[in-house]
Amino acid sequence: MRVAQLQCLIFFCLPRALAGGIAARMEAMLNMKEYSPRLLSEDPPVMMLETFIDRDFAAEVLRVGGHDFQRSLAGFDDGHVPSRTSSTSWCNVPTCEDSAVMERFKERITSLLDCPMLNTEHLQVLRYEVGQFYKSHHDQNSPVDSPPGPRVWTFFTYLSEVDEGGETYFPYLNLTVTPKTGSAIVWPSVRNENIFEDELRTEHEAMPVRAGVKYAANFWTHLRDFQTPHAAHCGTTAVRTATERRKAVEAARVKNGGAPDGLMNAAISGVRPDDPRLRQPYRNVDKRGKEEL
Repeated sequence: MRVAQLQCLIFFCLPRALAGGIAARMEAMLNMKEYSPRLLSEDPPVMMLETFIDRDFAAEVLRVGGHDFQRSLAGFDDGHVPSRTSSTSWCNVPTCEDSAVMERFKERITSLLDCPMLNTEHLQVLRYEVGQFYKSHHDQNSPVDSPPGPRVWTFFTYLSEVDEGGETYFPYLNLTVTPKTGSAIVWPSVRNENIFEDELRTEHEAMPVRAGVKYAANFWTHLRDFQTPHAAHCGTTAVRTATERRKAVEAARVKNGGAPDGLMNAAISGVRPDDPRLRQPYRNVDKRGKEEL
């Protein structure tokens, strides 16, 4: 078997990803008093860590991570969409990725989430200037049967205050979080009961900045190794917009006769944990339509 084939195989080897793992991790984080944890929402869980890093640490993360701001992308083609107007600086070059401050920052996050570094995407530093925003969206855009599996956690650290605006808003939870330097919020993109179902209620948006500049660092983790298949070009994501998700919710509601969230999410995802497809190698189709492992 070719090396590329091995890299693109799916492995189920993370016990914490079983049912109840998200709740257990949130409970563990609540006991990490050095970060001043506070549960903003219980179901689904959204947690704030009010003292995750100090101001000097935040300034260093911004200095090293904010090395190359470009217009933020979303989706395919050129990725420039009117729903997202911020700028992004990816920490995907050695001067950033291998820097002492970024290694320390990422290790603190992965330790808190009990997540292997291989399961993480490249960290991104975000900048929102006056009038900029990111409309309502959901972070889980990785197929459950792709090599890394779904995005499990979003860990979002504020690197600045904002004079006015720039809040993070969760519309289904009626929850608004105001940026504060060094604080972080963390939430799951999948359900505690079944990590192969999206947790639709953690859809969120970055509200427009009305005065000042907002800086933040975003870090995503996956169910399985992300970095190895990503480097092997195995294919990892299939973006779905917030509008597409809402249509899926409504279609599932009609199909299930007003079924509760769990059944709706199952209908939307279309894949259950015991589905035999999840034990097959992920197949990547190139632009010529040729199917490859």
